[in-house]
Amino acid sequence: MARPPSPARRPDSVRTQERKLDRLAARVGDLEIQMRALIASAGRRGGRRGAKPRKRTLFKNSMTLTEALRKLLKGRTMRVVEAAQAVQKAGYRTISKSFQIQVGGILNNGAFKRVGVGRYTAK
Repeated sequence: MARPPSPARRPDSVRTQERKLDRLAARVGDLEIQMRALIASAGRRGGRRGAKPRKRTLFKNSMTLTEALRKLLKGRTMRVVEAAQAVQKAGYRTISKSFQIQVGGILNNGAFKRVGVGRYTAK
């Protein structure tokens, strides 16, 4: 097995790359020290600087969506969109962006009777 060449015999490109590697290693060490100091001074671990906690208003409804739909559809037949609007008018509060999809899923899960194309009633 051949011995590696001595440092004096190494090509210039290898010596240049070794110097770059040494400088980068020193820079990484400096950055690690700065990061530890920032984390310690902030008194927390990570996170965005100045980030505010996200507020999400969740509503407490007196009954579940299934119960509200059952009460609404008792003796009536409605489409999904109509049922979603009517249940909200009746006082069911939500901030869902896909509320009509939720209502459609509940109406289609077997707790309600499908009486026509897109029309449902309570069982």
